[in-house]
Amino acid sequence: MRMLDRLLATFLAMGPAGALAQAQDTQGNPRSPHTADGQPKCPEGMHCTPIRDPVMGMDAFLVAAPSGWHAQGAQIYGNACNEDPFPVFRATSPDGLTTLERFPRMDWRWGKRSTNSPHKGCLPLREEIGAADFLRTLSKMMSVEFVAEVPLTVDQKAEQDQWNARADAASEDFSRNHPRQYSASHVEMAFAKVKYQNGSFPMEGLLRVNLICHRFAFASGPRNEFWNERCDATVRAVRARAGKLDETVRALEKAGAVWIPRWNQAYAAMAAQRDAQRAQQQMELQNQLTQQSMALQQQQHEQFMAAQNAQFAVHQQAMNQMNQVQANSVAQHFQNMAARDAVASNWVDTALSQQTVRDPTTGQLSKVSNMNDYIWINQSAKTSFETRDPNADPNGHLQGTWTLQQRVNGNGTSR
Repeated sequence: MRMLDRLLATFLAMGPAGALAQAQDTQGNPRSPHTADGQPKCPEGMHCTPIRDPVMGMDAFLVAAPSGWHAQGAQIYGNACNEDPFPVFRATSPDGLTTLERFPRMDWRWGKRSTNSPHKGCLPLREEIGAADFLRTLSKMMSVEFVAEVPLTVDQKAEQDQWNARADAASEDFSRNHPRQYSASHVEMAFAKVKYQNGSFPMEGLLRVNLICHRFAFASGPRNEFWNERCDATVRAVRARAGKLDETVRALEKAGAVWIPRWNQAYAAMAAQRDAQRAQQQMELQNQLTQQSMALQQQQHEQFMAAQNAQFAVHQQAMNQMNQVQANSVAQHFQNMAARDAVASNWVDTALSQQTVRDPTTGQLSKVSNMNDYIWINQSAKTSFETRDPNADPNGHLQGTWTLQQRVNGNGTSR
């Protein structure tokens, strides 16, 4: 199941041929031409910042942003809900008011083989929800006003239908080769406009979510005794001053995370080897159980469950060791984001090792490093003085007038 799941996810991320598919992938990121050796080129008029995969030790994505913008991001490995890695990033205009963001992927799973409690790292959901409803819920979590759902264009609707048609064909092919199993995937996208206040500036935003859900079941048919389902939501957000959103969205059509094929091939090879080892271990364990006496079936079942739990614990320990190169606070934050109902803006701030501060006199928000507790910004709002000393005051020591900033949530609300 895991191998088919990954192949389908990779296939859906590539998309079919066509004008829209050539411009963007399923996450709303640009498709970039490639060099002769298969590496992506930075889209015309953009500059690209690499996102490094600390586990694989190589660049995984390029973040394409307009020239003069500041871009930063991180590669995050998944959790028990979905272990596949994903990028998060933020690209910011020179004035700091216009941004393009990729939020941390949000996953949830459920089924008759799942426990009653959600898996660690999963959203607390046990059903499939529509993409538009997901954006309404996300808007509340972000403390922004949901203005309206934006209908898909004719090209976007056609692209979505083509993705799902190919996924259906893949499901039928899988069923022919595995008559006792069922596997199916589908994708749904939605757009929504939101608005909020950034200090004294009225702001607008366009949220795009791509939902990919996959169902797997034993025996024939989609409904039977043993089945599970998983959904993954990827959100892209464009923020701009009120009245400037539409032109900003058009200007950022080529911006986003560009997948580096060399990294994808390396990760796919590593994941295939890992899955093959798991399959072999599972087969050996089941063969051992089959050879036991019928009189010991109950005892064998208990041993099987203990072995499964031990195997999962070993795997979880291995994943934790792989993720030690990442900030433990970031990984823990994203794994527990749904349980704590943290806002999506705080997820991104933590992933990018930064914090949001507010000028108490003007209400202006700024993004700064989270390495220090006390942030002073001068009257130009372009230069900061950062310290951990609560008694340090740059006024009278450094040129200009300095104001101590207030630490707030990533969306500008007070803590």
